[in-house]
Amino acid sequence: MADMTTLTTHTPPAVTVPPSKSHPLDSPPAVEIVIPVYNEQRVLADNVRRLHEFLTCQCDFTWAITIADNASTDDTLAIA
Repeated sequence: MADMTTLTTHTPPAVTVPPSKSHPLDSPPAVEIVIPVYNEQRVLADNVRRLHEFLTCQCDFTWAITIADNASTDDTLAIA
């Protein structure tokens, strides 16, 4: 069974959100990006960081990044 870690949820400041949904964890993101990984310890952190920077700069909607580890035998899960 895959282990899943939600890395980040983001609501950009330019988006007007009703008070009941003002915190990203109060409601689901508009977009959830799920990254399936297997033995990706060498590249995972850099690639997720790049994706996070892109989404932060380019997207004006709420989003979340979820890492789904598929029983990696290296340190992928610890990095996620």
